[in-house]
Amino acid sequence: MRNHLFRCHQFDNRTVLPALVAIHLVVADFGTSSVVLAGSRKQGSGNIHSALKVLDLVPTRYHNNDAEVPSHHRLINDCMYDILGAQSKQHDKIKGKVDTPRTRFRKEDMFMQIMELHRRGEITSDTNILASVLSSCADSKILTRGAQLHALIVKVGYNSSVLVGSSLISFYSRCGQLENAHRVFQDMPTKNTVSWTALISGYAQDNQVEPCLHLFALMRQSVCKPNDITFATIFCVCTNHAFLALGKSVHGLQMRMGLDSYVHVSNALISMYAKCGSIGEAQSTFESIACKDLVSWNSMIFGYSQHGLAEHCLSLLKEMEEHIVPDAITFLGVLSSCRHACLVAEGRHCFQAMIEHGIKPELDHYSCMVDLLGRAGLIDEAWDLIQTMSMPPNGIIWGSLLASCRVHGSISIGIPCCGAPS
Repeated sequence: MRNHLFRCHQFDNRTVLPALVAIHLVVADFGTSSVVLAGSRKQGSGNIHSALKVLDLVPTRYHNNDAEVPSHHRLINDCMYDILGAQSKQHDKIKGKVDTPRTRFRKEDMFMQIMELHRRGEITSDTNILASVLSSCADSKILTRGAQLHALIVKVGYNSSVLVGSSLISFYSRCGQLENAHRVFQDMPTKNTVSWTALISGYAQDNQVEPCLHLFALMRQSVCKPNDITFATIFCVCTNHAFLALGKSVHGLQMRMGLDSYVHVSNALISMYAKCGSIGEAQSTFESIACKDLVSWNSMIFGYSQHGLAEHCLSLLKEMEEHIVPDAITFLGVLSSCRHACLVAEGRHCFQAMIEHGIKPELDHYSCMVDLLGRAGLIDEAWDLIQTMSMPPNGIIWGSLLASCRVHGSISIGIPCCGAPS
């Protein structure tokens, strides 16, 4: 709470002072302030009705003669998590529950609080608050609550808001309700880039290529222009369906619009070119990135791995370690390339380096190593590695070792593999 109130010092004191007073009253009535906790317990339930009415006294800020969103709405949006978190914490203490981050606050509490306040008619949420609640419903994939909130939005007349409309499209898309998302999109009187991109991303995530690309074509004919998220989404579609020609065309459009400086878009381009067979284009894109992030390095390593360029993977890993710390995905890409190239010594070194970096090997890493050792005829070493695993081997690992035993005629290990649980 202190962090949110501290932000108020950055604004004009004449505007913030009434808001501070109002928020203090609300916090006091909710019983989240450490100063008033003891008093609120003695007084019983606080008078939230009066406190919420005080919030309506906060003056509206004006900027260039245009009324802005009341400042207390933004403060409520920031403080809601703290208020409900402390309230949940008190409730858990009464119930005797352990105070953990999971029990301190749940996002659905925000939805219930907003709906209850609207039911009582004690507060009018602005579009930012409603969009935030819609986002929490989308995170938890609770369709019924989002639908209730949609009905509330229509009732209070916010369905014409571009922000709320875009949030609704994103919500329905993430819940797999693309028909509803498209209906919201069509009913919007005004659309912006976010609206178009939300629906395009929804179809892309649902693997519906034709409507996704059709919407992108319609977007280019509208007044709204694609942004970096739009391009990244289209590049992912081209990657999944090997649309190299379309990807190159969209890449040219991206460069003409001056959006080639976004790292996440370049990362999507690397994956697209690599998976579509143009490893040279992927390498050129990688080298053109001024500030490479972890995804950039991993995308290029996996690109080399998919093309059987194990030496390039190992060389890039060494270069990467000079700039950024590798993660489990990095080593998985290198181990995969060593497996296909049968580079046993390099694979051992990579596996050991991963452990030295403090990364715990997962099933995929063990699978690569067992397959690598098995292909090289090192059946005993592969068996010993399986015995040291911290988790039970899966069917892929046992199948890989059994196949190696069949190729190299290792009956003594092949028989236990047949009866091993997977």
